[in-house]
Amino acid sequence: MSGRVPWRLWAALLTGVVAVLTTPFAWPADAQPGRGDDPAHAVRVDVTSLSPQVVTGNGPNKVTVTGRVTNTSARRIENIEVKVQRGEGLRTTDQLRDALHGSGNFGYIVPAPHQVAEGVDPGQSVTFTLETKLRPIASDSLRVNEPGVYPVAVVVSGRPQRGNSANLDEARTLLPVTGLPDGGPNASADRPAPLTMMWPLVDRPRVVDTADDGRAVLGDDELATSLAAGGRLSDLVQAVELEAQAGSPLAAALCLAVDPDLLATVEAMTRGYLVRRDGTAEVEGGGGNAAKSWLGRVREIAKGRCVLALPTADADVVALSRAGLSEATGRAVTEGARTVKDVLGVEPVPRTVWPHSGVLDERAMADLAAAGTQSVLLEPRGLQGGPANAAPVRVATGQNPGGQAQTPVALRVEPLFGAALDPVARGAGEGGQAATAAQNALGVLVHRTTVSRPDGPLLLAPPRRWALPVDALRSLLQTARSLVTGRLAEAAGLAQLAAAPPGAGAVPLAYPVDAGAQEIPPTVTARLSEVNNQVRDLLSAMKPDPANNNYQPSNLVNPVQLGVLRAASTAWRGTPALAERWTAATVAQLADLRDGVKVLGQATPYTLASSDSPLPLTIANTLPVTVHVQINILSATGLRTQKLEVQQVSARTSRSLRIPTEVQRSGQFYIDVSVSTPGGTPLGQTTRLRVTSSAYGTITTAITAGAAVLLVALVARRLVRRVRAARAGATTDQGVPVAHGTTGRSGDEGASES
Repeated sequence: MSGRVPWRLWAALLTGVVAVLTTPFAWPADAQPGRGDDPAHAVRVDVTSLSPQVVTGNGPNKVTVTGRVTNTSARRIENIEVKVQRGEGLRTTDQLRDALHGSGNFGYIVPAPHQVAEGVDPGQSVTFTLETKLRPIASDSLRVNEPGVYPVAVVVSGRPQRGNSANLDEARTLLPVTGLPDGGPNASADRPAPLTMMWPLVDRPRVVDTADDGRAVLGDDELATSLAAGGRLSDLVQAVELEAQAGSPLAAALCLAVDPDLLATVEAMTRGYLVRRDGTAEVEGGGGNAAKSWLGRVREIAKGRCVLALPTADADVVALSRAGLSEATGRAVTEGARTVKDVLGVEPVPRTVWPHSGVLDERAMADLAAAGTQSVLLEPRGLQGGPANAAPVRVATGQNPGGQAQTPVALRVEPLFGAALDPVARGAGEGGQAATAAQNALGVLVHRTTVSRPDGPLLLAPPRRWALPVDALRSLLQTARSLVTGRLAEAAGLAQLAAAPPGAGAVPLAYPVDAGAQEIPPTVTARLSEVNNQVRDLLSAMKPDPANNNYQPSNLVNPVQLGVLRAASTAWRGTPALAERWTAATVAQLADLRDGVKVLGQATPYTLASSDSPLPLTIANTLPVTVHVQINILSATGLRTQKLEVQQVSARTSRSLRIPTEVQRSGQFYIDVSVSTPGGTPLGQTTRLRVTSSAYGTITTAITAGAAVLLVALVARRLVRRVRAARAGATTDQGVPVAHGTTGRSGDEGASES
């Protein structure tokens, strides 16, 4: 027994081991692992420029990369090195797609790295400029020997404190090559690809109200900054002015895609406008001169050029159709085209719509077709299959409104161009996102015109609200122009594509799930549907008043109708809170309009002197149009009113009415009175009137008269009985002597009668 370990000791040892194994290890405070110490996230590299952006035969035999390395870890990084790696040329659109998504293994060629810093402390950055030869084959060159589009990776390596040297981050982009310097080969094509490039001039809704003097009220003054020199919208116009002037080789290929609401807002700014601060205070806007300059420049570049009108406020036509707002969809398309024509003085491409994201569902397509649309710009993912080429195809839908013989034709948009620019779809992005996005877009443009040319037109469409520096915009247009002049592409106008006969057969629509998830939410569109219905009803109850210069009711409700489209703008896709906010503003606009007609209250109570005295009412109309109203009275107990026919109240006047009443009792009454349109849309607020009456109603009079008759009958009955009793007493006195001082039954009866 002495040589054996007691079982209790074994149990204690086992318990201790388990406790140690299950207790979390406590790292020292300066060595706890985290994102900042993960070698994969120790630094961030941003490429700010790549020069040349497109390698050409008459350019330099080198590529210059500039960028910035930022230490995002909690440790100092030693021996920061940068190298530029080049992958194999992309041969197919699938490889191009993989490169844009950062996936795929392209067999990178790795030149020797270059040290850019001995070390970088946490939170600090270091900039670098790195030159790498294109050719010939050498250890310090990219070994580019033929035209094409190549994936390029800028790789940063270093050694974190208490760590080993490793690759810490990389930035990927595309390097398009149309020709090699020093006598190298150039790209060629058997036939040039028809090229059309959309150029969106789109903002988000800004107008939140209209002041009493007719001036527009903007929710902020950010648009003034965008219109001024150096602003986003100004840069978009400047790039066209410098690189795609009227008559230039690229002019015919470029098509301005303009939001009519943006043009209307800028035009309103030229006349003076207000800006709402802190939700209530309104101050003078400061962008009037910038608006005049920008609008004049847009009118100039639009002359003789393709211009496409987007739906007003770039409204989400799919969400509108889902909510049954087909009328609003048609208005956004037809009135939008009219606005573009009125403001710019040019005829936009007729009956053509470019929906957001290039996708539609069947109901939206049916609504657009009912509005006269004949062509739509769609991405391939918006169609269920179809021919492999990029030629226009007719859309097959299950709905054919109005018995139309043909459905619209789909002009297919190149999806990878928009995907390359997606990082700048809502702004310039962070770090080197803008430079990388612009470089990738150039890669797609060159690839689709020199490597994987489509069997049909090449229709390029950037994101609606894209933001690139003016130099990047100019480079995009310069590259497109060089492709046209080099016979690698030919300029083709959008109208030319729309007029081309579609292929045989029809292709069904496909509405992607992710597009539906980004729509304006049904809670918003349901409220907008209610607003739209009430506006339609208001219009039917209004008419021009000759005494007020025949002011048109449509002018009165137009701001609310625009509010419906602005609240449904695709600018709010993915941000339902903003859509809710704009919807609330539109509802408030409608409420202000409805409050223009109301029942006037009275400080003192009305007094009705008789049972059929009429009740006086006054209806006030502060609107500049005549309004037909229905008076609604909730009668009180003891007072009844007759229902009146629809009444007409002239513009900016008050009308006094006398409502027939029947008072059924005297006293005090409270009556709720309201007005509405004949269709039932409430106008103004319900007014509570206090009425007093000293008159007797019919029932009261009948009861009083009945009581009086009954009282007279009872008195008469009493008198008759007294007379009869008196006569009976007289007869007794004459026939029977009365003995005084005696008691008996007869005496008792006589005493009772007396």
